Amino acid sequence: MNQRSFAWLGAVVLLSGCATLTPQAGFDEVSRDSGSRLEQKIHWYQGGAEDQAARQAVDALLAKELDVDGAIQLALLNNQQLQATYTELGISQANLVQAGLLRNPVFSGTWKYEHGDRGRPALDFELGFEFLNILFIPLRTKVAEAEFTLAKHRVTAMVLDHAAATRSAFYRYQADAWIVDIMAEAVAAASASLGAAERLRAAGNITEAMLDGYRLLAAEARLAHGRASAAAGASREQLNVLMGLDGRSANWTAAAQLAPLPATPLNLSAVEQQARDVSLDLEILRARIGVLAAVAGIKKVESVLPDLELGYAWEKSIDGEIESGPAISLPIPLFDFGQARRYAAAMEMERAQADYRAKAVEVQSAARAAVARLKATRGAVETMVDELIPLSARMQKAALLEYNAMQIGVFRLIGAYEKRLTIYQRFVEALRDYWLARADLQTLLSGRAVEITAGPAPSMASSMSGDAGGH
Repeated sequence: MNQRSFAWLGAVVLLSGCATLTPQAGFDEVSRDSGSRLEQKIHWYQGGAEDQAARQAVDALLAKELDVDGAIQLALLNNQQLQATYTELGISQANLVQAGLLRNPVFSGTWKYEHGDRGRPALDFELGFEFLNILFIPLRTKVAEAEFTLAKHRVTAMVLDHAAATRSAFYRYQADAWIVDIMAEAVAAASASLGAAERLRAAGNITEAMLDGYRLLAAEARLAHGRASAAAGASREQLNVLMGLDGRSANWTAAAQLAPLPATPLNLSAVEQQARDVSLDLEILRARIGVLAAVAGIKKVESVLPDLELGYAWEKSIDGEIESGPAISLPIPLFDFGQARRYAAAMEMERAQADYRAKAVEVQSAARAAVARLKATRGAVETMVDELIPLSARMQKAALLEYNAMQIGVFRLIGAYEKRLTIYQRFVEALRDYWLARADLQTLLSGRAVEITAGPAPSMASSMSGDAGGH
């Protein structure tokens, strides 16, 4: 190979430059983006000095009573599945670096002997280089950059989803734990009724069949308490998983009851526009369109010129003569003109654009549904607080006065108490539904889509059961 050929090859190599992989590439952007959407911080453990500070923050959170914000922060710092998610950034950065590198040249050689002669061979060497690869570097890099942007959006979305799941799980756990306490009081009331019935039966004032009825009520109360305890245990374990806590660190405490209804309702006048403006789902689809546009640019070039290889060949014949010179390899487009690949790329782009328009409609619809759900759940809690709970308290107080005046028996008194507990349980469920609705709205306004759900309409029988009558 002559000096001019070496110079040409050296220039090609220099075009590739030198690229390095940077730890935590893109993570700072994800941290800033998620931080602008959440009140909590994230951290990627990679053996640096900041790891110890993050672990100390986890220990500090576990040492005090958790509220919903503390639970979310704990989950974002301690969940290992979320840590695994961050590796997508490293993979995408590696792909970006790879896109800017030239492919290695290919060396090929042959040794040829005349038949029956194992003396001097004919030598044939060739150093080939995919010249088209140089032209594709800017296009490939553009695709990789778009995919890196998409990866950062996806990781941010996973952070927001994890925070949303933890927020909802915390509210469910608080409600379940509260209902366990209510069920324990119901068990006590049913046991008191059974005790009174047993005394009456011993005195001969009620039949055995009537006593069995009270036994059945007491057993049902214990069964309901057991189911409530199991539900609370399951919701706590779900929260443990989200917060990344194993058996050694799962003895955390939390506020035993849900927060009361905020005195001032949220301003919901511009939620629909806000949801669309901050939608990370739409950003992801826009980034996806950017990737497809970059890919389409490569497809256009590849469809016309799929491969072009340049090189230098050196040949020495058996008689010692040496021949050398440039070599080229170029496919001839006789059958495949690339129209199918260009059309497929165009269809991918068209589908992505349609997905974007559909997602925009979905986000706005979800915003309207979230607003309606929040208003409905707040109205239900207000009705419970303003009407049903005071009414049940008055009914219990009246029953106590009538019992003291010997106008009713102990069973009517205990029945009034049980009715109040039933209404109070329904209040806890209504308050839970409000906070879950508010959590979904908060998720939507952080940029993530929420599923539009509607609970079954209550029947007249279910809405009136337990509100009137007596034993």
